[in-house]
Amino acid sequence: MKFKVGDKVKFLNEKGGGIVSKIISNSMVNVASDGFELPVMVNELLLVTNRSAAERFFDEQKEGSPLVYHAASEDKTPAEPKQNRPYNIPIGIYIGFVPLDQRLLIAGDVELFLVNNTEFDIIYALFLKDKEGFLGNDYGSIPPYSKANIQFTDREQSEYYCNGVLQVLYFSDFVDKIINPVSHEYKFKTVKLLKEDNYTENMVFDKRAFLHKICEPPVITEKDSREETQPKIPEAQLKRDSLIQKHKIDDGTAEVDLHIEALCEEYLSLGKHERLQIQLDYFTRCLENAISENYERVIFIHGVGAGILKLELSKILEQYPFLEYFDASIAKYGIGATEVLIHKEK
Repeated sequence: MKFKVGDKVKFLNEKGGGIVSKIISNSMVNVASDGFELPVMVNELLLVTNRSAAERFFDEQKEGSPLVYHAASEDKTPAEPKQNRPYNIPIGIYIGFVPLDQRLLIAGDVELFLVNNTEFDIIYALFLKDKEGFLGNDYGSIPPYSKANIQFTDREQSEYYCNGVLQVLYFSDFVDKIINPVSHEYKFKTVKLLKEDNYTENMVFDKRAFLHKICEPPVITEKDSREETQPKIPEAQLKRDSLIQKHKIDDGTAEVDLHIEALCEEYLSLGKHERLQIQLDYFTRCLENAISENYERVIFIHGVGAGILKLELSKILEQYPFLEYFDASIAKYGIGATEVLIHKEK
């Protein structure tokens, strides 16, 4: 690998790193580290980000250029423009190793790419596994069915890209459901880079290259979506015996407290979405039970809060044409309760 003065580097065989301060020869450079200049062999160094993310961000904003991140090298080829059709490889995100000299597939310098063979724009961050943790190597964005150059390196240093973590944020102009950011750890044996048969021709590079799939985009099926909107509440989380009879305060009248602490003993360990689903499940069962047992009036105490629970209750009540609902007595309940009247003509 060729370094230049000012490059930020990390020592491969020991802790720490520094800045290249002088080029001694093709195989050795001086590295300024902790106030000292040390002569170091090139093959014992790994290039890392030359400038901080903040510096690149403000430089790009100042120049008015689109915010596209590429951290490992300033000489990298930008991600290619968005195309309309996938490559002739399975859908997914790959790391690609392309020998510069196609006559010497397992020797010489190598270009490394990330290949986005999905329908999504992606924003990514690439980390390489280090003895003490993970080394931030590159980040950026890649359009659908495109590739981006992430590094130009020699054969020895390319082996460090066999073990790492890729974090991905998927983006599209329209999605039925938001896809959460994901983190994929990948690893393959470096010996794979030393077998010529692993370098195959493909339309991604129009030359022989070794491709390793890191991950596939998450697929949200209709079943997945339905299960997430209506999660199953474990029996241990919900007091299943707390039905309408327990809340009876008069003939034909009941009062149900929907505060989460009244419904679930382990509520502190639950997230907001889980708490809401428990409350809605309990509300629905009490309402159905009151209707089947010919109750005339039920007061549901939901509290004030952000108003989300009250809104969701209204959506459910609107589905019953024979119900009438309104704010319960302010003098008795404040503004945190809804009274439901159940008419006989159903």
